[in-house]
This record gives sequence, structure tokens and C-alpha cells, in this order.
Amino acid sequence: MIMIQYAKQLEGEGFIVSASNPGYCATNLNAYSGLKDPREGAQALIRCATGAKEDVHGLMVNETGTEAW
Repeated sequence: MIMIQYAKQLEGEGFIVSASNPGYCATNLNAYSGLKDPREGAQALIRCATGAKEDVHGLMVNETGTEAW
């Protein structure tokens, strides 16, 4: 929820603020028990970094789109 406050506060300065949800990825942090390859999870971060403002600003983004809060 703090991300939404940052998005509102910084929008006037031209910042685009979003959050990403990579999902449960197999990494060394979970003994590789995740259901997805980390490269799949990284797609959410790439969408946040490269997406158009209207598609990501103030939203939770996953690899297929946005998620409801």
C-alpha cells in the first residue's frame, strides 16, 4: 500500500511508481522449490521498468498483466 502513496506523491514530479510480483520462483532462497524459473518471474520486473505509464503506474504488475490489491 505504501507504493500507492509514493505513486500519488511522486506523479507530479514525473516519476512512474509500480510494484512487481515475480511469483514463486525457484531460487537458492527457497532451495529451488519454486514453481517457476526466475527468468519467468523477471518478466514482471521488466514490465514495470519498460511499460507505459498508463499500464504500470500505481499498480501491482505480474508477468501477464496487473493484479488486484
